[in-house]
Amino acid sequence: MTFHSMSYSAVSIQPVAFIIRSNRTTGGGEDLYFDPAGNDAVTWTPDTTNYADVDDGTRQPGVPGTDKITTWIPGSSDDFTVTQTVTFAGNSASIDLWAYVYDSTAAPNNIQFNLYIAAAWQGAVGITAGPALTWYSVNFVGAWTQAQVRACKIRITKNSASASSRCDGFYGLVNL
Repeated sequence: MTFHSMSYSAVSIQPVAFIIRSNRTTGGGEDLYFDPAGNDAVTWTPDTTNYADVDDGTRQPGVPGTDKITTWIPGSSDDFTVTQTVTFAGNSASIDLWAYVYDSTAAPNNIQFNLYIAAAWQGAVGITAGPALTWYSVNFVGAWTQAQVRACKIRITKNSASASSRCDGFYGLVNL
């Protein structure tokens, strides 16, 4: 009788969480996207009207139109109200904000986003935008109702001393 020696190494199994995202904008009674619909407080310079310049209805990887908002002043912020068409049952799992932006330098956290929902700012989340227009996203985790999402506001803030920052479009995606 022959015996074979085998050695085993410890294997660690980590749980993996999956977030299922619906990209539906019609059908099933759900519209999970929202866009800027109005100005609440603005300091960036628009081509025409701040919210209209970033409300192209474009979803990544598409390219928004050339109308934009820009600023050279560190700390300047624009606050936007959102469309009232978001429709879903129950609570959200999170909200992704997508923005087509650039900054003339690649300074860390040079552009920040914040979400005002359920009567509170959720905390600024920074991105490191570079000198080419690109889509970036930030994620806010929370269980919010349809009414809370419809009443939310989005803030974009220039957080660097670089020469210029620019935003050509943005939108939100509710993750269920």
